[in-house]
Amino acid sequence: MPLSPDITKPAQVPAAVQAAGDVQVLINNAGVNHNAGQFHAVSLCASKAAGLSMAQGVRAELGKSGTRVVAVMPGAVDTRMTAGVDVPKMQPAEIARAVLDALAAGHEDIYPGGMAAGLAADPKAVEKQCAAYLPRQ
Repeated sequence: MPLSPDITKPAQVPAAVQAAGDVQVLINNAGVNHNAGQFHAVSLCASKAAGLSMAQGVRAELGKSGTRVVAVMPGAVDTRMTAGVDVPKMQPAEIARAVLDALAAGHEDIYPGGMAAGLAADPKAVEKQCAAYLPRQ
């Protein structure tokens, strides 16, 4: 059952907990991208890093209860967020298949797609690759 509580609104959290009941798998995926240069690209980087750190903390906290916490960190996905951006993109269905395969294999941190896999293997190389997509200032 998908739930989308806004954790910056504390009143939504108890309602999500109540609706969720017995949670066995929690997938955390968050990000925003303004597709702009200067420091606007920091929104996406910071949210991905924060999301991963949050998943790690929640995983440690909920591990004893048997809840599996999974972080999903895809590269560019063909959605409204990347419309008009000329970068290689995965289709949402490809991401879903990759996540389901990774879940079946027991992975907790999932990096679907070439750019995301590169992030897991060599984050500095992806940093340079992303810089190439930003407009010159």
